[in-house]
Amino acid sequence: MAADKGKKKCNGETEPGEIEYVDGTMAKAMAHPLRVQILAALNKRVMSASGFAKTYGEKLQNTSYHFRILKEYGLIEEVESQPVRGSTEHFYAAVKRVLFDGRAWDELPPSVKAQVSARILSDFLEAVATAMDGETFDSSDERMAVWVQQRLDEQGWVEAVAAERELVHKMEDIYRGSKHRLLEAGAPEGGMLGTFGVFLFESPPAKQQWPEDEGA
Repeated sequence: MAADKGKKKCNGETEPGEIEYVDGTMAKAMAHPLRVQILAALNKRVMSASGFAKTYGEKLQNTSYHFRILKEYGLIEEVESQPVRGSTEHFYAAVKRVLFDGRAWDELPPSVKAQVSARILSDFLEAVATAMDGETFDSSDERMAVWVQQRLDEQGWVEAVAAERELVHKMEDIYRGSKHRLLEAGAPEGGMLGTFGVFLFESPPAKQQWPEDEGA
């Protein structure tokens, strides 16, 4: 899976940056569903452990522990602090957005895999809804919105996965090139925000459609 460094903004949001692939050590940092949820939240906005605990109904002691683990692995960083009733509240932002690939993904517990998959789909659907609501989804005549469902044998599945990964690598190069050109033009916040998604997963078998009984 890839890790995406975010550039922090004054409003507490983060933007996608360059992608780097996660190793087994970093995968261990994500081996808990709550850490997946924390990292996903901090990729969207700056939050404190207490703020996250209140928002998602988690125990503060448990949340603080997982914030500390993510910080130790370099996945989040403190960006500001504020005095609160005789103590200090620390606020964090995500440094990396993790995407698992290969062995790092294989070593994750099934419960965490399910949490990661759910988070990916939830965030992607949220991005789609935001684009539709903001009337930008169809703003370019060359936008792509394609999905295909066909049967694959084992060799076809391996080839399809390889093709998807090759496309992801190509998109990384394209994003990196765009970022470099925008920086050279003195407009790092310019251009358009392109959302790219790649999906390949096994669907459950189609339900058998039985004809209605003649006497029904």
